[in-house]
Amino acid sequence: MARKGILTRGECVRPKDPDTGVKQESGEATRPTTLPRGNPQYEKEQLDGSPKVSVIIPVFNGAKYLAEALQSVFSQTWRDYEVIVVNDGSTDDSMEVCKQFPDVRITHQENHGQSAARNTGVRHARGEYIAFLDQDDRWYPEKLARQVPILEEGPTYGMVYSNADEIDEDGRIVYRNVLDLASVQPKRSIMDCLGSDMFIVPGTVLIRRSLFDQVGGFDERLSGYEDDDLFRRVFQASRIHYMRDSLLQWRSYPTSYSHSEGMDRSRKSYLRKLIEEFPDEPRLGHYYVRDFIAPRFVHKYLDLYISALRQGNSASRPEHYRDEIAALLPYLRRRELLLYLVAHLPVPVAQALRKLWHCMPNRVQSQLRRSR
Repeated sequence: MARKGILTRGECVRPKDPDTGVKQESGEATRPTTLPRGNPQYEKEQLDGSPKVSVIIPVFNGAKYLAEALQSVFSQTWRDYEVIVVNDGSTDDSMEVCKQFPDVRITHQENHGQSAARNTGVRHARGEYIAFLDQDDRWYPEKLARQVPILEEGPTYGMVYSNADEIDEDGRIVYRNVLDLASVQPKRSIMDCLGSDMFIVPGTVLIRRSLFDQVGGFDERLSGYEDDDLFRRVFQASRIHYMRDSLLQWRSYPTSYSHSEGMDRSRKSYLRKLIEEFPDEPRLGHYYVRDFIAPRFVHKYLDLYISALRQGNSASRPEHYRDEIAALLPYLRRRELLLYLVAHLPVPVAQALRKLWHCMPNRVQSQLRRSR
């Protein structure tokens, strides 16, 4: 009998994937889960006992949903994997939950954040490929079966990731294929990566261990946007394969870390990092900050500022977002600055400014359009 809230095999019949041409029948993999005898890789695996995939699950006080996450891993149709749980200083019953799954390897550390926990897991990993899963998310059963063959076909791709379905606290679907709603996938240029969130959910990823090490892993100074930072570096170092089908159920809710002060601090740190690594270079005609980074984060901070004002309490810290907007305004073109401000003004004020614009002489309008 399937555990309540866990997907059963019958729920995961998938159509033919447009990217890989792989057709899934009732969740079954299209290749055997073990290599045939006589294959050199088979002999190697028999000698060193290394799994093909290492699944890394960082845990901090995640007892509420952890069993669902672990069950989704052990329900995979691809069996050649190990599961490593990194206990990042939990004080709840998370480790008691892990004891229900005897095949889980557990490593403990003081609370250093999700980036450090994921890096710790990778250091303990024995697999050729690395997969990540957050403590409150869950995979569809064919996740590994569909992604491993893409990396096995050769060195063309260093990483593969998929779409995701968003679920609420109770595990009910909110959006299907949520990446289609949030940003353009896959990214085609570094400008795409800087001008909007990468929005690659770590739980959808399978990456070569060698590539992860090559780009330096997660930046442990970040405890939010660390995935955006990592996958931007991966984009610049290797080809990435995107699967349009959802292979993950991604849980989002108001008390999750995505809505915390820690995320605000990390967003600020990541912004500073991007400005330092991608400065404007007028001689080369590259305006990474002016045209991509600053507009992206001004738009984000404006949304947060308006949301904080609507909540109407000091805990929402609207002044914090206002100060961050003010710090970014000098980077913007004047025309873009005006458009951003007008877009977020009260309707009567915006209408008055539009009337003022139409009353301006054509010469003044042309100068404003050309101004930077």
